[in-house]
Amino acid sequence: MVAPLSEEKQAELWKAYKEKPSASHLCITCAVSRTTAIKYIKLLDFPARLKRIREIAMDIAESEDIDEIVEDIRQITRAKRKVAKALIKQIESEDYVPKVADLDRLARLEAFVKGEPDSRPESKVSYEWLEGDLEEDED
Repeated sequence: MVAPLSEEKQAELWKAYKEKPSASHLCITCAVSRTTAIKYIKLLDFPARLKRIREIAMDIAESEDIDEIVEDIRQITRAKRKVAKALIKQIESEDYVPKVADLDRLARLEAFVKGEPDSRPESKVSYEWLEGDLEEDED
């Protein structure tokens, strides 16, 4: 008889099964017996779950929307390059003084390119007080 595994251990088994769907891989990766691995592969229906995930992934990959997403990523990459070139040009001009707002814009652009959600709060936060402190530190 196989002892029941915690939900965390079951999740660990599922993660390992997605990496390599074999009982021996689960044994090595999750430190369980072969009997336990086989039991949970059958009990939690790992093959059917993995098959369904693969079907969904293929549907997404074959979708016409994927071409639009690829084009959007290309446009974003081009915009990022333009911004980077403009910033480098400003920095090389030697009269450029970086501001916190510039760094904030760069951080938001980077997050946008990576597809991360917008984390800015609804109310705008001013960093002017920090810029004043930075200028005093330089003197």
